[in-house]
Amino acid sequence: MDYHNVSLQSFHDPRFGGDYLVLLVRIFCMIFPMVYCEYASIGMAASFFLRTYYLTSISKIMVTIISFFGAIISLCKINNIGVSQTSLEIYQLMYEAAFVSQVIVFTVYWVAIHNSLEERAKEQPAGYAHSQVCNHLLPFVAISCDMLVTRPVFSLEHQLAFFIMGTLYTLNNFAQTKLFGWSPYPFLKWEDWTSIGLYLVGCPALLILYTVIALITNVVNSKEIEDFELISFQYFSFL
Repeated sequence: MDYHNVSLQSFHDPRFGGDYLVLLVRIFCMIFPMVYCEYASIGMAASFFLRTYYLTSISKIMVTIISFFGAIISLCKINNIGVSQTSLEIYQLMYEAAFVSQVIVFTVYWVAIHNSLEERAKEQPAGYAHSQVCNHLLPFVAISCDMLVTRPVFSLEHQLAFFIMGTLYTLNNFAQTKLFGWSPYPFLKWEDWTSIGLYLVGCPALLILYTVIALITNVVNSKEIEDFELISFQYFSFL
């Protein structure tokens, strides 16, 4: 089996706990984080388009979508219904994007933002602090649980896709900042060349992060791959 198919098949054939456990985990991941986060955010919810300012909101929605998609794949497998390669490829790419974005959201929030939460909460509606913790913790926990039972092998061929996604998010942030007249991030105000510089640094950083995570899943989860020459620079499609 070639590298591409080994990676793709790992998203269809979970290797821990059986198909029913994976189905239950995916249903949990689909329902609980989104429902509880929305409940915790009652009274603070903005419009959907305003929410897409934030990587946190986009990533949370992606976790819900891939959990729903994954649950359907699990049901198909349990009932011996075939899943097309195209569907698996879409699911794989969305799964990778959801997990990488959750790693970014979780790390940035808990390392750089959470310490100022108490101060910021004084100027926000009641429940703000609780909603922030939920939104920056529960989706990450959910997709991590799915990772543990699915043990997927991320593809090392998706750097270009991640570059495109990073660029689209940047354009979305720029457009909404100019449209609504404010920026959710103090370091990304699009008032000078600093924001463009952050994009030029941020996109390569995203590709490096994705590649590191993909390599880890290849080493830890790819029991079928005995020849680690498969994990080589020839699969870095952006080179």
